[in-house]
Amino acid sequence: MLHPCDGLWGSATIIDSDPACETVRDAVYCPLHPDIFLDGYNGWGIYHRDGSLVEACAYYRLPSKALIGQSRHLGLPPAPALAAPGAYVYGGPVIMHFGHFLTAALPRLWEIVRCGLPRDAMIVCHSHEAPEAWFTRDYVRTILGQLGLSPDRFVQFAQPTLIPRLHIPRPALEEQNFAHRVFRTLCLRIGAPFQAPKQGGPPVYLSKTRMRNGTYRLMNEEPVEDAMRAAGIEVVHPETLPFAAQVGLLASRALVIGTVGSAFHTSIFCEQPPRTVGLAYGPVLNANYALIDALAGNDARYFHSPGVTALQSDAATFCYEAGDPAALARALIRSI
Repeated sequence: MLHPCDGLWGSATIIDSDPACETVRDAVYCPLHPDIFLDGYNGWGIYHRDGSLVEACAYYRLPSKALIGQSRHLGLPPAPALAAPGAYVYGGPVIMHFGHFLTAALPRLWEIVRCGLPRDAMIVCHSHEAPEAWFTRDYVRTILGQLGLSPDRFVQFAQPTLIPRLHIPRPALEEQNFAHRVFRTLCLRIGAPFQAPKQGGPPVYLSKTRMRNGTYRLMNEEPVEDAMRAAGIEVVHPETLPFAAQVGLLASRALVIGTVGSAFHTSIFCEQPPRTVGLAYGPVLNANYALIDALAGNDARYFHSPGVTALQSDAATFCYEAGDPAALARALIRSI
């Protein structure tokens, strides 16, 4: 009933050296359109005065360098607003989805573990929410707080704005493409206070039955939960736990099982990650999982089942259903 995943969507190249840093003068910040999600085209980003995209600030995915919601060239107003005097560092897109927060926003902050940030530097970001709203979420508050960052360190502009001098750290992880080892160093700095020794507790099944929205969702997961409990496996709903508790849980257990999802990425914060068995929804695995696994040194295996089919639902971006969820659960248990 289960087959190993045998391909990657994207690539998973690991780079030992740190990303490059660049400085651009007279950079023009173009905001996100408030009514268009960032991966729908809306011309947001950082541009040169001639309207060409600042390549070091681009939001790419995949080895093909697919641009997300941005343009290679944009018509700019002849007289954009002028940013207040001061030091500015580019922080990339901040997306209020746990997985994308880890893979799009956090990778721009790697310099903190190398040379730190100037005390008065403002971090320039693109987001549909204000920094004060980001910090109402426990995982954002905890992760950025561990790096000494508060809402007043971030800035967005509501209109095209000229930044006289912008420092740009290239990302330490580019989705479905590559990651630098310094990203693991950054995540270990964040996760250090939350580590827990391996305690010999039961395996953990990461369930999505209480998830209100997300990317992937097995819609008839309840029988899978029941079968896991019957086998002595602890069922956990990650979104109900504070971020610190999620890191501590994964650090303390030897084995984690689940349908693939962003909760698996939490292993990057664990000094001793658990062994992982994941159920994907097809034979080709999103390369982000392989990138995180390679950085963290995870012992991870991923399977798919021909008995799982796609269906239409507003519960998640991609929704699936198992023909026999109890049998699927038994197959997952046998795989461990």
